[in-house]
Amino acid sequence: MNMEYYSLLEKQNKSFQERQQFLSKEEIRYIAQKDTFPKRLRGFLTRAYYQKDKLIKRGQIVYGYVYKEWSQDVEGNVDPFSWVLISPERKIMENPSIFQKTAAKLQDFSLLPGGNRREKLLKNQLNEALSDAPFEELPQSLTEGHLIYLCKLQRPLALVSFFHLGLNLFLFNPSISKQILFLPERYMTDDFKQCYMHQQLGL
Repeated sequence: MNMEYYSLLEKQNKSFQERQQFLSKEEIRYIAQKDTFPKRLRGFLTRAYYQKDKLIKRGQIVYGYVYKEWSQDVEGNVDPFSWVLISPERKIMENPSIFQKTAAKLQDFSLLPGGNRREKLLKNQLNEALSDAPFEELPQSLTEGHLIYLCKLQRPLALVSFFHLGLNLFLFNPSISKQILFLPERYMTDDFKQCYMHQQLGL
């Protein structure tokens, strides 16, 4: 199938924007993962915690490429850590295979010995599950000249009942917050769900 990635994304954005201005406080807490007391305590001393609400109200939906996940929980009950590539470029939203190429380059780069200070930091972010990388701009030598960020975050199991590696939907607005949020299943269009669940977003 010749997937028109951008057209599908435009429809998804239009659908969410129609609801975005009318989101209730309960919905915003749900998307931000602040809807229970333990969740509200997670990261409440950080700036990013308080930027989440603005991101939900004013962010746009983009494709992000989840190329790896990790969890030490064999039961599958703990939110796993996701390595995500994200970009503001329309060209990539139209041709997300660029993400796939970048992920392959990152995998090769992460195995190389040595490097300068920045390269060593990036390798640590790529290889160590618990190392922080909320919004790391990647060297353009690894992205074919595109503006692509590496983000690491936990994927909230409670928000989506289905998942696979590859293209997923995220709330994104770097002028508001240097973080991204997984888009919950309840806000996905039927068209996107069908394409996603039938593996029609494959690259």
